[in-house]
Amino acid sequence: MTMAKAMFETDAEQLRWVPISLVSTSGKLRLENDVLSFRTAIRKRVVFEAPVSEFHSVAPMTKLGLHIWLGAKRYRFTIGALTAVHASGTNDVLDGVLAAASIPAAKAHDDHNKSLTAQWIELLQPRIGPVPSSVKVRRPWPFWTWIAGIIGATAALVGVIVAGTLAFG
Repeated sequence: MTMAKAMFETDAEQLRWVPISLVSTSGKLRLENDVLSFRTAIRKRVVFEAPVSEFHSVAPMTKLGLHIWLGAKRYRFTIGALTAVHASGTNDVLDGVLAAASIPAAKAHDDHNKSLTAQWIELLQPRIGPVPSSVKVRRPWPFWTWIAGIIGATAALVGVIVAGTLAFG
């Protein structure tokens, strides 16, 4: 992506306190004429719109997203459109074959989203402003913490199900 590009826009998911798509907001992340904005997909609500020089401290997030700060507020995004494998639900063998056949397309889709993330970081880093002296910027979680979080959440859910089964069995 060249620096001369006047407008760059992609699909994005704004992540909330739990970094999963169940509690995210879909929308468009847009950089136009050095103004960065995010608008929600459904109601077209403007979450932020400010000169990119007012933002600071852009950081990648597991190669599929980014963190960017506006003052003390941190925004987290996954970049690109989401994908899903749709099962028919009527035939387990067919569902398994469809899921396996979708792996190459899913990988290509993830590679495209990684490329879009890299383009965002390349566009934003030279344009952002300095960190305000009153703001402490926390580093994004490393990849291993995401994996640990997923494993922990899964273990907690299994524990709740087992406890419920034993208690009400």
